[in-house]
Amino acid sequence: MKKCYLITLVNYLTIVALSFLFFAACQENKEDIVVETPKPFKGTVVGEEYCQIDDIGYLIELEYPLNIGKDIYYYGVHHQNVVIVYDIALSEGCIIEGLFHFLPKDGIRLCTHEFTQYNVPTIVIDSIISLKNH
Repeated sequence: MKKCYLITLVNYLTIVALSFLFFAACQENKEDIVVETPKPFKGTVVGEEYCQIDDIGYLIELEYPLNIGKDIYYYGVHHQNVVIVYDIALSEGCIIEGLFHFLPKDGIRLCTHEFTQYNVPTIVIDSIISLKNH
């Protein structure tokens, strides 16, 4: 009888040890996934670039948040705190308000012909709260 309990105990401890090792191995190989919290923004579309079918980029001069974009001259007009956005239909001059996050640095965009020279940060719009056309 003692031998049976001993085998059962050894099997149990083996399963626990293997489970722990498997869990630890999975945790080591797990990539760090950073989920960015969407941030509120408000801005005006100051330029648009048509690159390919269904791919349009928009320069947005942000009213807020401050100091995340860059200062640029677009067709001779000075704009401050400018970012770029894709994958959304906007019109030049419209005022947009919503939530955004930054596009990861390794994000690749095909629409970079004209706007490449400005080297402004790319954002992704998560939701639109208000959109006013002028």
